[in-house]
Amino acid sequence: MSEGSPIKMKVTEAKTITPETKIDQTQEDLTNSEYEAYLEDLFDLNIPLETSAKTQPEPIIDSVTPINVPLQGIFKHRTLKNFDPFGHQKEEAFNDNVEQMCLITNRLSEMVTETDRDKIRQNLILLLKLCLWSNKQDLSLSMGSTVSSLAVDPVQLVNELNEQILADESTKAIDSIFADLDKINEKNSDPDVKSSDVIFDIVCDNAGYEFFMDLCLAYFLINLTIVNRVRLHVKQIPWYVSDTTPKDVQYVINGCKTASFTKELNLPSSKETEIELKDFKSTQRLLTSTQLNVFGSKCEEYVNNGTILIQSDDYWTSPCVYKNMKTIDPELYEKLQQPVAILFKGDLNYRKLLADRNWVPTTEFEIGLEGFHPAPIIAARTVKCKLICGLTPAALERANRCEHDWMETGEFGQTLSMKIPSKKLQSNKSGIDSICNKISTVCGLLRMRIVVEAPYKRGGFLGVSVRGEKA
Repeated sequence: MSEGSPIKMKVTEAKTITPETKIDQTQEDLTNSEYEAYLEDLFDLNIPLETSAKTQPEPIIDSVTPINVPLQGIFKHRTLKNFDPFGHQKEEAFNDNVEQMCLITNRLSEMVTETDRDKIRQNLILLLKLCLWSNKQDLSLSMGSTVSSLAVDPVQLVNELNEQILADESTKAIDSIFADLDKINEKNSDPDVKSSDVIFDIVCDNAGYEFFMDLCLAYFLINLTIVNRVRLHVKQIPWYVSDTTPKDVQYVINGCKTASFTKELNLPSSKETEIELKDFKSTQRLLTSTQLNVFGSKCEEYVNNGTILIQSDDYWTSPCVYKNMKTIDPELYEKLQQPVAILFKGDLNYRKLLADRNWVPTTEFEIGLEGFHPAPIIAARTVKCKLICGLTPAALERANRCEHDWMETGEFGQTLSMKIPSKKLQSNKSGIDSICNKISTVCGLLRMRIVVEAPYKRGGFLGVSVRGEKA
C-alpha cells in the first residue's frame, strides 16, 4: 500500500474540499504537475460546494474521484494489478443475464446478414437503444448488490421503455453517421485518394451485460463493414464498482465463448408477438447458447487481430472533466478526432461531458459540452444523478410529474447526439468560466448558489446567462 500516492482531502465546516498535501510522485503514478492541473480545475477559488456552479447536491467528480486517484498507484503494483475487489460481483451480474445474451445473439446473427440499407439502419437504432437500457445494470447504483436480470426478451423491453426515454436522438445520430460514411465511401472510391480507416469509438461504462451490448454494437458495425475498426475505451483499474477493465473484457468474451445454456421457451402466439418477430427467423422454442458461443469466438478473433481495440488511457480514471481534455491530454484528444463518431456510455461519462455543471435541463447538449467536440458525439445513459440537459419543456414537465427523485432511479433514459459544430460558431468558454467564478465568489458570501441558465447563440458565439438564488 505504501506504493500508492498519499493525498489527504480535508472537508471544512464550510463544506469546502481542499487539498491538504501534494501527491507524492512515483514511477507508476500521476506526477505532481499533472495532479496540480486537476486541482486547478476542481478547486479553483476554493468555492464551497453548495455555492459552486457544479452539480448539486452530490458533487461526485469533485469529492470522490480525487480521493480515488491515489489508488491508481496501488492497483498498478505488481501484487495487486490483477486484483479486482468487485470482480465476483461483476461475474455474478454477467452470469445472471446469460439467457438474455442468448436471445440477443440469436437476433444479432440474423441482423448481420441483412443487405437492405433501411433495415440495417433500423437494426442499428435498435442496438443503440439496447445499449442505452443495458446501462441499468449498474452495481454502483445498487451499492454493489446484484442487479436483477432484465426482462426475458430485451427487445421487448426496449419497445416497452420507449416512453421512458426523455430525449431520444438515436435516429438523428445514426442518420448523421450514415451521411458521414457516404462522404467517406465516396472519397475512398477515388483511386487517386488513399482510403480512410473508418473507426467507431465506444467509451465504456459497466462490465457484464452492458459491456456485452457494447460488443454486440461493435460486432454489428464490423460484420456489415460499416466501419473497419471499433475502439473500446475501458478503465485501467477497478473504478466505481462495476466499471469495465481489460480483465473484464477478457472475462466477458471468454464467458460468451464457453457458455452452456439450454431452455425451452413458451412463446405466445398473439398477433402482437407475430408483428414483433416478423423480421426475424428466430422463432424456435428451444433457446441455446450456440450463437452466443459463435459470437464470443468471433469477438476473441477481432480482439486478437486488432479489428476491436481495447484501450485504457489514464484520463478515464482522472478527476478531469472532458472540456479540459484538449489541454491536459492533447494526445488522447487527437486520438478521439479520428473516429466517425464516439459513443459515451453511462452516468459518469455524461457528468464529465457536461463538466458536472448544474445546467438548466432544457439547455442544448452542444452548449453543455462547452467546446468538447473532437468528433460527433453520442451520449447514452439511464438517468441516475441530478444533472441533465437536452430536454424539451414537455419532457421535463412529464418527468417532474413522476417521483420527486426521478433523476436518481435509472428509470428514465437519454440518447443525445452532436455533430462537430461549424467553425463559425466559436466558444466563449473561458469568458463564461471567468464570469461564473466571480459570481460564485459573491454568491458564496451571500450564502446563495449559482445557476447556469438561458443558453444562447449570438454573433457567432456561445453564451449563457447566470443567476444566483437562495441556497
